[in-house]
Amino acid sequence: MNPKDPLPPEDSNEKVSALIETLRHTEQRLEELTAGEVDTVADHDGRPFLLRRAQDHMRHSEAAILNALPAHVALLDVQGLIVSVNEAWRRFASTNAIQGQGHGIGANYLEVCDSARGEGAFEAHQAAAGIRSVLGGGVKNFSLEYSCHLPTEQYWFLLTVAPLADDHPNGVVVMHLNITERKKVAQELHESQRRFSDLLGNIELISLMLDCEGKITYCNEYLLRLTDWQLGEVIGRNWFELFIPPEVNDLRSSLFVALLANQPGTRHHENEILTRSGERRLIRWNNSVLRSGAGDVIGTASIGEDITERKKAQASIIYLNRVYAMLSGINTLIVRVRELDEVFRETCRIAVEVGGFRMALIAIVDQNTLKTVPIASAGKDEALLAAIKDILSSSETAPNTMLARAVREKKSVVANDSKNDPRVLFNKKYIESEVRSMAVLPLIVSDEVAGVFALYASESEFFHEEEMKLLTELTGDIAFAIDHIKKEQQLNYLAYYDVVTGLPNRTLIHDRLDQGVMAARRNKWLLAVLSVSLDNFKVVIRYVRAQYRRRSAAGSCTPPHGLFG
Repeated sequence: MNPKDPLPPEDSNEKVSALIETLRHTEQRLEELTAGEVDTVADHDGRPFLLRRAQDHMRHSEAAILNALPAHVALLDVQGLIVSVNEAWRRFASTNAIQGQGHGIGANYLEVCDSARGEGAFEAHQAAAGIRSVLGGGVKNFSLEYSCHLPTEQYWFLLTVAPLADDHPNGVVVMHLNITERKKVAQELHESQRRFSDLLGNIELISLMLDCEGKITYCNEYLLRLTDWQLGEVIGRNWFELFIPPEVNDLRSSLFVALLANQPGTRHHENEILTRSGERRLIRWNNSVLRSGAGDVIGTASIGEDITERKKAQASIIYLNRVYAMLSGINTLIVRVRELDEVFRETCRIAVEVGGFRMALIAIVDQNTLKTVPIASAGKDEALLAAIKDILSSSETAPNTMLARAVREKKSVVANDSKNDPRVLFNKKYIESEVRSMAVLPLIVSDEVAGVFALYASESEFFHEEEMKLLTELTGDIAFAIDHIKKEQQLNYLAYYDVVTGLPNRTLIHDRLDQGVMAARRNKWLLAVLSVSLDNFKVVIRYVRAQYRRRSAAGSCTPPHGLFG
């Protein structure tokens, strides 16, 4: 018989039995020689041999470790047969779509996955393909997340497949880890982020996030609507270069750096931003620092409120209160004072001291030369006032001034930006005098412009509808005072002077005599009265009166004062 020929079946069984018996006796003898205190022995070539007792202990330890794992673990051989499972696998076998009934030891896990139908079948087929890839050495490992929802509860699992040996795979470890809690937390976080994003997207507030270099990583729809930019045009752009006015660009080197350093006083501030068209909006910011999971600063998050209109309203209220106070003071002045020079002088003073204006000026129109002549001012800068007088005295430049325009058109002229308004002839002078806006209001008496009232404010955009309404009312009161005082002076003149000759009449003589007598009695003086009689004076008076009557009939009521010097 050829030694290489296979042995008959009965001879093979006998040899196997003999070898088993030899091994048993050998292990027993080794246990006796080592007194049960050695787990492993080695031959002369250094090849180790694990004794049965140690092998049993190792199997029990490995089983205990696998059973202690919360994951559902199964060991598959190269054919996909389940050779071992842990306790968690057994407990959950009845509820897992991939691990259904019959998935115990000896079942072919690959065939079960391949035969899956209905819900979860797609993931089962993916699992089978992944296990084959690891068994075939195509990939080192494989993982798959899948859901396994029961009628009463939802579950999610992470399937991982790893080879039993790296050099020559002779099976794989299949593990199903329950990630339900992690998945629910992730879903809740995603939902929270969605709600938060919706909240930031719908509120009328700016929401902005920057990285440590000042580049925009997030902004909401409100900012885009406010500034007229598109999302793709701003994401990744530098916030300070795109939105911050050049004159306040030091925010980047000061406030932003301090905010990243979490310094006090940086959480709340106000600054202007630029829209796409160059319009400025004033924003009140609430800032916070963004940190990574490791606690490192990764940027900033800010909520901004557009307070432009509110600030304008507040400023308007302040402006109106100033104008109201000025109006009240000047009206009180008009009632009390009877001299026009004092009215003009005090009106300018009240405008500066009470109204808070940088300068006030009243100019009267000379009806003979039709020139506008300044007669009163307050808060004046001497250089500015000199420049105004020079330009008004020039026949070439005076007609181009705002004062001349107000006289011609009989209406107010306003420049709310004296720096850039082309109607302002010497805006450099106004800039030097800190004048930012100005208004010229005509003083109209009997439908004729008697003069102008000019107000100069240190704030831009001061003169608006409400302010001009009050100032127009004020100029009407001043014009009434001009008319009233002139008429009062005329009545006083008619009461004490002869309308024809312009000479003092009897009433004035009696008044002056009464005053003289009273002064003499009070001071114990002597009073002398000199009476002069002029020859033919009555003849002259009759002649003058006749001339006056003829002129009156001809339409001229001017008394012939020239006859008396």
